[in-house]
Amino acid sequence: MKTLEQRLIWLAGLWDGEGCFGIYASKFSTRNRTVQYPVVSAVVNTNPVIMQEVMSILDALGVVFSCHWQRRDNPRHKPWARISIGGQTQNVRFLPYIIPYLIGKRAQAELLLRFSQRRISVRHANPTRLTQKPGGGILRVTRTDGYSPEDVAACAEMHRLNQRGLVPKEE
Repeated sequence: MKTLEQRLIWLAGLWDGEGCFGIYASKFSTRNRTVQYPVVSAVVNTNPVIMQEVMSILDALGVVFSCHWQRRDNPRHKPWARISIGGQTQNVRFLPYIIPYLIGKRAQAELLLRFSQRRISVRHANPTRLTQKPGGGILRVTRTDGYSPEDVAACAEMHRLNQRGLVPKEE
């Protein structure tokens, strides 16, 4: 049986080759043009044995994830699975385990970890407020912790790092 460290090294290699890390700008409301920045770590593969091992490792780490299998239109193509780790809390739990072993996507993982840690600390400093709508009855959630220029820059940097081809070095 392999040790947890050996399994993490394997997982990092898989994530380097088949995975991705992202911070995405997403419009939440078209009226007031609210933008949110959801985060995700994901890996895609067609081999069920590989995907089962990924799920086993994530379970051992206590990381919450989702797994979706999808068939392709062409019957000669294998179905593929996507395992996603969404949300800042789960990524803060997951990323420190594999960052030491990443090579090609280490910068993206470190950026995602810093972004998620910063957003969690902002969220704890500015808790969610529940307010009543005019007319009473229904409560709604109000957030007062907008995104900083640093958050927006992190999203742009992740986009730059995830571009295809060689990434130009910063000067």
